[in-house]
Amino acid sequence: MAKNNEIVWCDGTCGLSPEEHAAQHPHPMTVLRAQMEAAVREQLPACAAPAVAEALVGEVLEQIAAHPSLTIRHYAPTKDAYDAACRALEEHRGRADAAEGIVEKVKRLHGKPRVDRAGSGCIQCGVLWPCPTALAVGITAPAGWKNT
Repeated sequence: MAKNNEIVWCDGTCGLSPEEHAAQHPHPMTVLRAQMEAAVREQLPACAAPAVAEALVGEVLEQIAAHPSLTIRHYAPTKDAYDAACRALEEHRGRADAAEGIVEKVKRLHGKPRVDRAGSGCIQCGVLWPCPTALAVGITAPAGWKNT
């Protein structure tokens, strides 16, 4: 986990739900806090309040986190998983950005589809029926359209 004063942890692009991510890929400082609090509680008398351990550990962790030689770098569990997540996100954004415009454009082009003289092609886009773009937005063939 730590290498050359660098702490790396998953930035959430692992594909897990937020709850699973928090359970399987906790932030290193959260893990360190829990471990340190447990160790401090063992050393304190039984009558000590839990807040005492939390306060002591909190001060130490603040100093650790503020140390100039320590960096916390985000990463995905593997480079392949990170790259795949980035690609999926970009594709999703691209589809989301383009989907509305494409649907409107296709509906405009195919709003009243007309057949060519042979009855097999779409005059608007030149695609032989079935036009996959028109079908994708729920436009069916007009009467007289031949299925080729």
